[in-house]
Amino acid sequence: MPAIRRDRGRETGDALLICERAGIGRAAAINVNSWLPHNAFQRTASAEQDSEPDQALPWHRAVTGKSAKTGQHSSPPTLLFQGAVNPALRSEPRPTIGEAFVLRSWLIVAAVVAQQMLPASLRAQTFDVKLPEVKQGYLELGLDNSVLLGLPRGFALNRSAHDQSIDYGLRDWWRLSGVIKLENPDETDFRVARAVAENLFVVKPVDEKRSADVGLGWFVAVEASVHQDTTNALFVGPIVTLSAQKFSFTVNPFLEQHFGRNRVEGVAFTYGSQAKYELRDGFAVGIETYGRIENLANPPPWSEQEHVIGPVIYTEIALARDFKITPDVGILFGLTSATPNVALKLNVGIPLHQPARR
Repeated sequence: MPAIRRDRGRETGDALLICERAGIGRAAAINVNSWLPHNAFQRTASAEQDSEPDQALPWHRAVTGKSAKTGQHSSPPTLLFQGAVNPALRSEPRPTIGEAFVLRSWLIVAAVVAQQMLPASLRAQTFDVKLPEVKQGYLELGLDNSVLLGLPRGFALNRSAHDQSIDYGLRDWWRLSGVIKLENPDETDFRVARAVAENLFVVKPVDEKRSADVGLGWFVAVEASVHQDTTNALFVGPIVTLSAQKFSFTVNPFLEQHFGRNRVEGVAFTYGSQAKYELRDGFAVGIETYGRIENLANPPPWSEQEHVIGPVIYTEIALARDFKITPDVGILFGLTSATPNVALKLNVGIPLHQPARR
């Protein structure tokens, strides 16, 4: 979608509808030549000067909100119609104030309707399944990254997302994380989108000494918007792990509630799952799925939901004695028309401090 035009000066060319962002949010510059008479709002500077302001040209104030004599706004303008300056059209009849008001009102309604018909901007996300594992005193830097390829048309997806987190084990059952979320939207190069505080509570850890066991946890996160186009959100939900020797399956069924600016009404359902098999010490393969369904009270059809699935490799790379980084590399495939064709995942965990072995 082309960026909104904010130039308020006279220009030659097609007639444009310029919508103030404060009125209806982001909008595209709309070419109205196709359904307006070509000379509907064309005028010349000399015609404006020769006529009595605000009387001979009442449509000028009605359309632009600006006095033809002083050039000052009598009220904040919402729409500006600008056309080619053509002296040959000075004798053409101009719209009356009533016609201008009706046309102006209709254009406002049309712009709002067009804005609402566009799907809501989908949040960029990284892909990470939370596990019910915490070590007291363990400090880690997390670098989670995703790149989206083959973006669907008509959906305002980001090209990439990048999370930088500091994770610290306050107790053997409580991990506190601070996260900065970065996004790479289509219309801008880069932005800091949200700051997040995450809490992971281990209710029951997995007993690795048993051949099969269940691990339980609880996740709570609060996202605070730090960019005007993002919103605040609360995430809550359980963490469940089923473990059987070298195989494990973990699921994160979370509820998401927006609040504050740019909020989306209703409670959304977000999920992530991981089926993982350890081939050898420090190397495993698996399949992960992620998805999101907006407004559970009135969910969108399957084609407008977000669902991805794909293979992931989990590794440990020793850089020094007792110092290993843990990269996870995956490729996820979109299952609906609202998701990208391919999403690349690269998550890296870097230990900053490890407690002494007991």
